[in-house]
Amino acid sequence: MTDPDQARKPLSFSSLQSAASHIKSLLKSESGHLKKDPALDGTGLATLAACLLTDSPVDVDNIFYIPLDFSDAEQVGKQKNDVEQKLNALSTPAHTLLSGYIWVEISQEGQIVVVGKSTTSGDLFGLYEMLIDATAKALVKRYCSDEDQAVIQRCAERINREIAGAVIIPVLDSGKGELDSNKYLSKVETLIGEVIVKAYGAINPFSHTA
Repeated sequence: MTDPDQARKPLSFSSLQSAASHIKSLLKSESGHLKKDPALDGTGLATLAACLLTDSPVDVDNIFYIPLDFSDAEQVGKQKNDVEQKLNALSTPAHTLLSGYIWVEISQEGQIVVVGKSTTSGDLFGLYEMLIDATAKALVKRYCSDEDQAVIQRCAERINREIAGAVIIPVLDSGKGELDSNKYLSKVETLIGEVIVKAYGAINPFSHTA
């Protein structure tokens, strides 16, 4: 796993297209080594890497990117549907993809924000909130001034403006009955996230390991 003390400063890509291209090239060059990566020794991912049906658990050739503008909820909803439709179109009986996928969020500065996986709650397409916990929200409302609450709101709005989009990484169906798709997707998220964060860094370099 990534050592918190060795987290690197994120590199910057010139565009979403550039980020997708670099990630595709990285996974093409590194995927053949996943089965033998010594960093995985002694971890639960070593078994996954060793039993991959292909050198990579992802469909590298069909990696693509999407822009996101959280000020336009309709556009974000359309983008979510477009991603699902594209993945459905890519999946065939001879080339089966999971309905879930890995995403790499990119900031307006061209840096990787975080590596994640699709969920039923749609994390990639949800606004960032400064206070997620309901109790914390209630406490802020009770004990913080209107001015303090306005600052929190402005911070949340600024954060969401800083998201440019994401690189979408389709995941191949493992064909392994011992893991359900959600557990498998989580393991692939960690495996691929490690490769990407080691190469490029991330503003949050640890979420994919949780």
